[in-house]
Amino acid sequence: MMVTTLLHLMVAWSLFLNIVGGANITVQMGRSATLPCTGITNVFREWQRLDTGDTWVQLITLYTGGSTPDLQEKAGLDTFNLRGRFTATADDDFTATITNTRAIDDGRYLCDGSSSGGQIVHTLLTYCKYLLYK
Repeated sequence: MMVTTLLHLMVAWSLFLNIVGGANITVQMGRSATLPCTGITNVFREWQRLDTGDTWVQLITLYTGGSTPDLQEKAGLDTFNLRGRFTATADDDFTATITNTRAIDDGRYLCDGSSSGGQIVHTLLTYCKYLLYK
């Protein structure tokens, strides 16, 4: 009963957010992670990250309705220690990249284009290649 209820809540949450895609992305610490945003084509798009309080925090916004794309970094980059490591392309794909990944980068990342009819949520998990034992 509990599992069924949880499953219904997850489905309802997905429908509420209108999630149209996403992936579990695993990357070795120190390497780069690529988060695609393919299919979200609204003139206003944004990348967000889920914090520990279940609140989405803005990282980068992109407005393409003017003569040139307007890509803006937000304070959330500092909140998650991502400034200088989290970038996004100012084109139709709006692909995000996290360079020099760290364990603190683990989490859920959202590409949102609300009025275009969808959102993409990726879950990032970093891992260490070597474990040292004494």
